[in-house]
Amino acid sequence: MRMPLARSGTVCRYALLAAVLVIAVSGCYVYERPAPGYYGGAVVVAPPAPRVIAEPPPRDGYVWVPGYWNWNGNRYVWAGQRWIAARPGYHWVPANWVQVSGGWQFAKGHWEPDAN
Repeated sequence: MRMPLARSGTVCRYALLAAVLVIAVSGCYVYERPAPGYYGGAVVVAPPAPRVIAEPPPRDGYVWVPGYWNWNGNRYVWAGQRWIAARPGYHWVPANWVQVSGGWQFAKGHWEPDAN
């Protein structure tokens, strides 16, 4: 049995509309790349000792962020130091590795409010 022409055209329109909506909605997803640093579980291998690098003289409006050892899933790699814009009322807590049961856990650097 054949479908009447008017009905098959309506089905095609709805199918086309559904396809357009799926494409439009899927285009709304935005991937935000995580900041550098290892965010997985504990790493069994202890990190190397931090590199000793002389801190440069202070710069107005900036905070010196020391480098740290980052785990790339296979080995540690050095993430270099840098200047970042200061945030009034906050201080920078550097990234570090914390020993936990089963290995080492990465604690990423972050801003914390100053104590009043």
